[in-house]
Amino acid sequence: MKTTLPQPYNNLCKYNYDLKLINGLYFTINPKLIKLNYKNFSINCKEEITFCTNNKFSIISIRASIDKKIQYLVTTDIYIKDMNFLSYEFLPKNFRDYILIAQKSIADYELLMLYF
Repeated sequence: MKTTLPQPYNNLCKYNYDLKLINGLYFTINPKLIKLNYKNFSINCKEEITFCTNNKFSIISIRASIDKKIQYLVTTDIYIKDMNFLSYEFLPKNFRDYILIAQKSIADYELLMLYF
């Protein structure tokens, strides 16, 4: 599945995902889709956890092991309380903190853009 996200200079870019978990939170585990997202959003995932953020969304790329990668897309319309109803299988407790960090970074980026 795909969703379209705004990029700088009024460009649009496709984000590929396996499952929409809740409104504003998408889950990707398919390696081919993750590679496409790396390319589409110019993500260089050399760290265990990488955030790619702008004022509308944040993509979290997690290297769980050498050959297992996971991505979450967090958008501005996420309702954090809905995460409480998600299965541990899709959102382990330690990953929930990354979602909160991503949501805060979107808000911070948006606030920063108001000043420039």
